[in-house]
Amino acid sequence: MRERFLKSGGFGFQDHELLEMLLFYSIPRVNTNEIAHRLLKEFGSVRGVFDASYDALLTVDGVGASSAQIIRLFGELMGRYIGAEEESRGLVVRKPEDTVYYLQKLFFGIGNERSYLLLLSNTGALTDTVLLAEGNAGSVMFDIQKCVRTAVIRNAGFVLAAHNHPHGKAIPSEDDLIVT
Repeated sequence: MRERFLKSGGFGFQDHELLEMLLFYSIPRVNTNEIAHRLLKEFGSVRGVFDASYDALLTVDGVGASSAQIIRLFGELMGRYIGAEEESRGLVVRKPEDTVYYLQKLFFGIGNERSYLLLLSNTGALTDTVLLAEGNAGSVMFDIQKCVRTAVIRNAGFVLAAHNHPHGKAIPSEDDLIVT
């Protein structure tokens, strides 16, 4: 598999095969094929695997602390890699759709709810992204005072506040509606 990967760069690999290769680095000298299949069955997709929390990963037979940690680490690195690429291109917000791709990358691989504040210049250019808070799998606190204080101190022309729903549909909860 390693030789095939080096030659093809992953082209032609199925999801379980790529997971199998990743798991091999945390579980050497073991056939990780069945573990990869169990992860995909449990979480529904590669994205579901990387969005799963550390504790949820540990519930899958064959996944130990090292494997759960490498999966979470890999998900975090992918999110940062993609986010860094987006920031380097200079996001300019002119309509809500402009932020969708950026936010998808920002929340990629995150198993807990997080709230972010996107700080924009007067022209709509992204100047900074601030993690306001990290919660658990089902909720996150949103501190409006911290949000306003951050925007004022950093001289933001506009702000966008966002949070994710990693294990459910993007339907606002009662608390989401109150904060909004």
